[in-house]
Amino acid sequence: MQNKIEEQQSSVIQLQKKIRESQGKRLYARVAELEEETMSEKAMRAKAEKHCDELANELEEISERREEAGGATTAQTELNKKREAEFQKMRHDLEEATLQHEATAAALWKKHADSTAELGEQINNLQRVKQKLEKEKSELKMETDYLASSTETITKSKVLIWKKCIVPWKTR
Repeated sequence: MQNKIEEQQSSVIQLQKKIRESQGKRLYARVAELEEETMSEKAMRAKAEKHCDELANELEEISERREEAGGATTAQTELNKKREAEFQKMRHDLEEATLQHEATAAALWKKHADSTAELGEQINNLQRVKQKLEKEKSELKMETDYLASSTETITKSKVLIWKKCIVPWKTR
């Protein structure tokens, strides 16, 4: 039994050694990885500082050029003010023209609407007159037909009367 315990203890010790070695390898790999990241960050920082220095130099050059161009800027400012004044005048003229155009368009629309309404009334009046004339035409046609019928009846009656009157006189 003692032997078995000693074997187990020795196995535990060996496993602990393997675990430490395995952890050591992982830790070493992690340390190497972190060192690599640190070197990369240092390189990036150096690059950023170099870029910052370049930008500072460029800013200084731009400032010098701006100071040199200061006189030209005043003239440009005056020119811009004149152009702005012209622009504002043109904008005002455009707004006035737009208002005038809108007023003219509104007047034309009103005139169009009035003309349309007047023509609609004329059409309605003409339709009423047409209906009235058609009714009168129909009444006159009926009256004409009646008179034609009456005339025909009278003519036939007259012919019969003449025949009755003349034929007996001719035979005597």
